[in-house]
Amino acid sequence: MDARYCKKCGELLNGLTRTCPVCGATQEDADTTRQAASLNPTHTRQQDCAHEGHTAGSSRSVTFPEAMRLFFARYADFKGRSRRSEYWWAALGIGILGYIIGEVLPDLAWIWSLAVLIPCMALCVRRLHDTGRSGWYYLFILLPVVGQILLLIWFCGDSTGTNRWGPNPKA
Repeated sequence: MDARYCKKCGELLNGLTRTCPVCGATQEDADTTRQAASLNPTHTRQQDCAHEGHTAGSSRSVTFPEAMRLFFARYADFKGRSRRSEYWWAALGIGILGYIIGEVLPDLAWIWSLAVLIPCMALCVRRLHDTGRSGWYYLFILLPVVGQILLLIWFCGDSTGTNRWGPNPKA
């Protein structure tokens, strides 16, 4: 059986899925085989890969609004990759929002912390995937000082080429 790809975003679909797990697009027919690859052999996805925060063949960085949209759109997505710009813009936005909420509603700031806990972990795991490391390395955060420094160094690192978590989002 040939691989099937989403008609809207080009994401690889599993089995007989009728909707894309990434963009939510409904797949009308079962013949969505390798359409993206036939359109552009240098990229296996369609031109707009908005769920990954990049455009095919573009090495442009993710903008602040795109990073914030992707942060919430990929709420609990621990698969795939996140570019360095997506990670740092989202970290800045979430930090600023957290500060504002803490100042305006200090008694409810813990709700914000709980609301962003899972997406923050997912973003960190996707960032580790982008640098070629397993998401399990995120557990280094439990190591006092050394773990946080090591993760910071890895999060600052550049994307690796195509790896087991997908193609290089910069390519």
